[in-house]
Amino acid sequence: MAKADRFLFEMSRINHYQERLQSLYFKKKFAERVAEVKPKVDAIRSASNQVLQSKSLKQLLEVVLAFGNYMNKGQRGNAYGFKISSLNKIADTKSSIDK
Repeated sequence: MAKADRFLFEMSRINHYQERLQSLYFKKKFAERVAEVKPKVDAIRSASNQVLQSKSLKQLLEVVLAFGNYMNKGQRGNAYGFKISSLNKIADTKSSIDK
């Protein structure tokens, strides 16, 4: 048998060789991919900690909730929370008094 034929014959005798090659490739590239993603993960972790520890953000959200409860008095007042996506609608809120 020629050298190439012997190589292919030996490769065909290996069980799950494609999966093995893929796992070796993944293992080789793993450290590189982690290094690529690590700064983004650190930024998200830092931002999350800042949001959790922010007293001024907590006070702002309390005011928004109280204001929403006041506006909806009688219909849906005394809510325990609101969706964060509803913060975008605050700019669209209009007053019945022209001020």
